[in-house]
Amino acid sequence: MSKSIQNPAKNEVSITGTLHSVVIRDGVAKGSGKPYRSGTVTLRVNQHYGANGGVDEISEIPVSFVAMKFKRDGSQNPAYDNLKEFMEGGSYHSIQEVGLEHATRLRVSGKYGNLSENMFVGRDGETINSGWRVNSSFFGVVRGGGEASPSNGDSATFSTDIFIMSIDDEVTAEGEATGRLHIRGAIVQYGQRLDVMDFYAENPGVVDFMSRNYNVNDTVNVVGRIRYTSTVEETHEESSWGEVIPKSTTRTKRELILVNGADEVFDDEMAYDPADIATLNADRNSRREQLKIDARNKAAASKAAKAPVDNGGYDWE
Repeated sequence: MSKSIQNPAKNEVSITGTLHSVVIRDGVAKGSGKPYRSGTVTLRVNQHYGANGGVDEISEIPVSFVAMKFKRDGSQNPAYDNLKEFMEGGSYHSIQEVGLEHATRLRVSGKYGNLSENMFVGRDGETINSGWRVNSSFFGVVRGGGEASPSNGDSATFSTDIFIMSIDDEVTAEGEATGRLHIRGAIVQYGQRLDVMDFYAENPGVVDFMSRNYNVNDTVNVVGRIRYTSTVEETHEESSWGEVIPKSTTRTKRELILVNGADEVFDDEMAYDPADIATLNADRNSRREQLKIDARNKAAASKAAKAPVDNGGYDWE
């Protein structure tokens, strides 16, 4: 007997960092007319990890949130009230507002944080892009830190049960091995919804263990770090005359880095049945196709709504 897909997988995210910026808005749900708050809280996290002594890495991680004003029983939702602290007059202050030294340090608890898949249609209207995002319904203030309170140090971690859909050595576009391991994992969410994400292992010891002990169709718990870094690259174009104007490009790296995991994969009673995962994946593919249909319909409606442009009688074709 396998684990029922009616039972969601463990999916927890814990982040401790400094409030970088906030985008928050109040809205009203279509249909029900019920008020809610939604937006994004970006946390600056300076975490130390990795093999051979590790490295310090600064990530600026956006955390999405949405909270209804009232719970199903009609009582006030404390998560909704918590978000008012980010608004004008609240007690949470961002780096953008007061600088790094005086900004509020916050924590996303594993109880409230999770990973989810983010699918959207590309600019061509046909390509479906897929990534991941962090969600949380509650943010708490961090008291203390530094050497006296190492548990309050910056970190961005996840612990989740995944169904392994593929596991391969990562290669570049030119076919060269990077030394990293690439695992495509599926997370069974609430409501029998399947989210698929890419995970990477880069510590040689982690790569070796997972390569030998994890296989396709296994269900296993994995632990990792969240990487969300940005680097600016400057280039100069050669010119035989005139002034050379430098160009800068910002490159963002968004990765889920595996640093640990279960010693053994789940046994049959705790593992998901591949046939059940296939059913959920078919539903996911249907959602992908619906995104394309919606994009086409939106583009057609926008085109039809555009008024003809007066070109003054000239034909510029």
